[in-house]
Amino acid sequence: MRSRTILGMSAYADVVTSPASFATALLHSRVLEPAGGTAQVRETGSPRNDVTLGPRAQALRVAARRFLEVDDDRVVVMHAPVERRSLEPRDPVLRELDPDRLPERGRIDVYAERRTGRVRDVSGARVPLVALASDAAVLDYGPLRFDYLLQGKPMAFLVPDLAHHQETVGLALDHAATAAGPSTTSTAELAGIWDGMWGDRYAGIRQQLRRSYVDREHGDAAQRVASIILDLME
Repeated sequence: MRSRTILGMSAYADVVTSPASFATALLHSRVLEPAGGTAQVRETGSPRNDVTLGPRAQALRVAARRFLEVDDDRVVVMHAPVERRSLEPRDPVLRELDPDRLPERGRIDVYAERRTGRVRDVSGARVPLVALASDAAVLDYGPLRFDYLLQGKPMAFLVPDLAHHQETVGLALDHAATAAGPSTTSTAELAGIWDGMWGDRYAGIRQQLRRSYVDREHGDAAQRVASIILDLME
């Protein structure tokens, strides 16, 4: 239903904003052309990422860690998989994604959207602020893997249902080619690649992917979008 709504709206749009240069081609081929739309595509970046690159980013990180009651010597890992609404509670995939099953290492704390055992609950918190407070992340095939590139921090990918998702839903971009860190399909294997996530091995890959997929992020996306709206109102 949502896809049909987007296609219908795009047919009448004058301007469509794009978060990145790679997304512009996808908007043309998958949204505008199927709908017969002729809108101009303007690359603005994503307003949700302004907080990450704005002048107050460091101050917000300090405030977010204070709000989460994180000691200065603690390492925060954000666990943020895409919500699997179609899965039953006992599905093996959800067991693999259980944050309590993530590796335990010294003074590393795991933050996720529920409290279970040693995991700190951040339900309701704004994801960009939790990302700022974090030192690393365990993600999956969701779009957050691109936003997190702006943090320049280590990440690993736990994707137990990757093959099924590719077959049933599909991915706009190949996961392996856009993963800026080690990837695995099981929590048991994650323990084996966990330590490798923290080194410099993937630093160059993160920089390369940032240039390719979040190249229009400069901390002023909301201002750009607002300017477009004001221009259209004149």
